[in-house]
Amino acid sequence: NIAPIIHNSKMVYVVEESKEPYSTIYFYEYYNGDYTNEHIIPGSCGNEMIRIDDTVFLLSDNGILYKYTLYGFKKWDMDISATVKCTPALRNNKIIVGSLSGEVISIDIENKKIVYRNKLTSRIQSGITINDGKGFFGDEDGNVICFNIETGEQIWKFETGAKIKSIPVMNDKNLIIGNLKGDIYSLNKNSGELLWKNSTGGIINTTPLLFDDYLVQPDLFKKIYFVNSATGEITKQIDVDGRMKMSPVYFNGTIYFGMDKGEILAYEVMGVKE
Repeated sequence: NIAPIIHNSKMVYVVEESKEPYSTIYFYEYYNGDYTNEHIIPGSCGNEMIRIDDTVFLLSDNGILYKYTLYGFKKWDMDISATVKCTPALRNNKIIVGSLSGEVISIDIENKKIVYRNKLTSRIQSGITINDGKGFFGDEDGNVICFNIETGEQIWKFETGAKIKSIPVMNDKNLIIGNLKGDIYSLNKNSGELLWKNSTGGIINTTPLLFDDYLVQPDLFKKIYFVNSATGEITKQIDVDGRMKMSPVYFNGTIYFGMDKGEILAYEVMGVKE
C-alpha cells in the first residue's frame, strides 16, 4: 500500500500479508541480490515511510513508530497511543502526524518522546504538508486546517463540505487540495482565503502533481485533469480505462500514472516548467 524507499543499493518495502493480522518490512540489497533482513509488524501499514540518512522510520496504523537502519536492524519502537492513517511529515527531527481521533501529534525522534498532542478536529486521513513553520492537512469533515508546527495550535480553517483524503500541495503563495465531492480548491496558504474553486463532479482522492503553472490531478472516475494553477481552468482532460487511485510521479520529462488494475501509464511532457 505504500511506496518503497530506495537509497543507493538498498530498497526497503512493506507488504501487508493476505489474510494475516500482520505486515512484513523487507530490507533488500541490490549488490548481493538478496534480503539483508525482515521484520513482522503487527497490524496494517498504510502510512508512508520516512528516511533520514541511513535510518528508516515506519508508523503502523495502530500507532507504533519503528526506527530501523537501512540494513534492517531495529533501533527502537514507540507506542504513540493512537490509530493513524495519515502520511507523516518531518521537520527538525520531529515527526508530525494526524490521528483518527483528530489529534495532531509531534514526536521528538532524537529523545523518543511526544512533544505535544492537540485535538484539532474529528478524524484525519489526509497526509500533512509542512511549509514555513506551518502544517496543513484536510479532515473527514472537509476542512482544510493550518497549524503551527512548534505548538500544534490552529492558525486557520477552511470548509470544503466533503471528506478530504489527499495531501495538500503548494507553491510560494497558494495551497491546492481536492475532496471526495470532486471539488478542487486553491487557497492562500497564509490566510486560508479562497482564490478559486473548480467542481469536476468526480472523486478527488489522490494527491496531485504541481508544476510551475499547472496541476495534474487524477480523478477516481477514470480521468486525468490538467488544471491552470492560477485560474483553476481545466485546460486538458485525458480519459483512461481504469480507476486512478495513485498519485502521479514526474521523472525526466515523463509523468507516470498507476491504476488499480495493475497498469502503469506514461505520458511525455513537452516544455514543462518544474
